[in-house]
Amino acid sequence: MRLAGLWFLLGSVVAWSDEVAPENDWNGPGQTDIKLGSATIEGSLTLPNGVMVQGKVAVRRNPARLERIVDGVPHWRDKTITQQVDSAGRFRFERLDPGLYDVSVSTGAGVVEAVAVTVTENERAAIDLVVVPLGRLDGLVNGLGDTESVRISVRRPSEGILWGHVHSPAWHSGRAWEHVRSNAARFGNGAFELNGVPDGAYVVEADAGDTSLQREVRVVGGRGSVHFDFGAGTAGLTGRVLAGERALSGMRLELIPDDVVMPFGEARTDGEGHYTVNALGYGDYQVFVKLGNRGTWRSFDVTLTGETVFDVRLGPFSLSGNVGRATAPGHFSFRNHLMQARLLDPGDEPIVYRDFVNSQQMYAFDGLENGNYAVSHASPYYKGVREVTVLGQSLEDMDIEPTLSETRPVQLADAVSGKELQSAECEALDGVWAGTFVVLGRGRQLPLTLADTDMTCSSPGYHPARFRWDGKALELDLEPGADWVAPVGADDSAEVMHDWFIP
Repeated sequence: MRLAGLWFLLGSVVAWSDEVAPENDWNGPGQTDIKLGSATIEGSLTLPNGVMVQGKVAVRRNPARLERIVDGVPHWRDKTITQQVDSAGRFRFERLDPGLYDVSVSTGAGVVEAVAVTVTENERAAIDLVVVPLGRLDGLVNGLGDTESVRISVRRPSEGILWGHVHSPAWHSGRAWEHVRSNAARFGNGAFELNGVPDGAYVVEADAGDTSLQREVRVVGGRGSVHFDFGAGTAGLTGRVLAGERALSGMRLELIPDDVVMPFGEARTDGEGHYTVNALGYGDYQVFVKLGNRGTWRSFDVTLTGETVFDVRLGPFSLSGNVGRATAPGHFSFRNHLMQARLLDPGDEPIVYRDFVNSQQMYAFDGLENGNYAVSHASPYYKGVREVTVLGQSLEDMDIEPTLSETRPVQLADAVSGKELQSAECEALDGVWAGTFVVLGRGRQLPLTLADTDMTCSSPGYHPARFRWDGKALELDLEPGADWVAPVGADDSAEVMHDWFIP
């Protein structure tokens, strides 16, 4: 089950992408964050013809060991560690504890089969990792500044070619796009080559930071080609993000053109609410603004006719309060947990403000309109929902006390063979947690907060099953045969823990 970015299942052919690569805890030979031991994993990285290639190798203990549980959130002892192969294409991880390790690779030369390696005390395990080039995508980048570079990413729409930016709300929902490959290094102006892309239809993105370009590409007979020209965008957009007349800092914006051949843009507001994006195209854009660090998106239409000024105006009100009682015995500390305020509106598009609790255990949402809101923990594994009404003024001291929800066990099986499935992912389709994904993994428990909720559950390679849960222990048989894309979760491990909480 993929939780964030590109994850892998043992036995599948995958490679880590640099944009979602594991945290690099490699500090040189013999230095890791995994407990020091006497085992070693070493080997080489080559093409099938024996030619050495460059890339990164990552290892992680499997299963990871639980170190502690803080406020109901598990913290794992072992981290993924990575190492760049040397000039001869070799790598070595020393002083490892005995046990089973997952080994994966990131390289622009192709894809590598993920492997599991078991090492014992004082053992030196040698593995030769073979890079499969598959198809090749080559292209040209021009129009960048002297110090600029781009990261190339290849994504496949889950159902045909769906035009739209890969960072649009459809992408963030995790259902529209499947990550395929990323380059292992950034490219400047000139030619580039990316291997490991099978024949098929793709959307390829060149991300230069504030602006990016995407192109539809077909790889046929092992070859595909694409051209990115960053010199064509001469329009710019500046402005502020305001809640009434108050400036909002740190707000994330995505600029999506109606004509997908034009440049896309992204920005964050500064301390005075200002944002600026250059090198855009002339024409119609949608400006998407995220409601809190992890909330949903609001969109606004704007036409760029050169250097265009556009102020994004959200609602004028704010909502804040305390979460839990930090000093009370037996109560959780909710610092760094995610809270949300969902507008209770029958509209098709949910409006959800979602952000982290600060060090004083306070939550705060800004840019709200008049309306009724349900304030809750962002994870349905916590019960305790407070409904508040914003009517003509901001609200303070809207304190809330989330508590762990009771859960019910879930049994998952292949409907044809009866074989037990290891994991599944469920999406709530209505209620306070509508749009929330729950991973059924180790514990296989659904929280009772989702009782009487319409939801779908699925596992890789199985058709989603839709049902309304009655709150009892659940036995779910899934029909095999569907192409299924796991939702893309967080950009960081903190969000994974809190958005994908598994008790």
